[in-house]
Amino acid sequence: MLTEMLKELSQSGFIGIYNGHGKKSRESLYRLTDAYSLFYLNFLEPLGENAHVDFTRLSELPKWKAWSGYAYENICLYHIDQIRESLSIKGMYSTASSFFALPKDGYAGTQIRFDY
Repeated sequence: MLTEMLKELSQSGFIGIYNGHGKKSRESLYRLTDAYSLFYLNFLEPLGENAHVDFTRLSELPKWKAWSGYAYENICLYHIDQIRESLSIKGMYSTASSFFALPKDGYAGTQIRFDY
């Protein structure tokens, strides 16, 4: 049932599914790609129904900077074909992929998204 739900969310554009570089499909990353849902979950839902938002002050928050970087990555991933074309690499084989390592042995984990 979960697999079917994730497939439907992916087909509708709410999430993106990215295979990790050199990983099996069961180790895929699921990424929220719907711009409104991402904004709502980060900024509006935590405030509750009756809260008033001063949007001019949001850009001063560290959370805003993290959200805007994530949103920018989503825009790039959404337009990957146009980016490849503008870089004149559309005819070359390439794939959008991710690399991630879980924290272990006292080292912090890491996650990198790349296109090759």
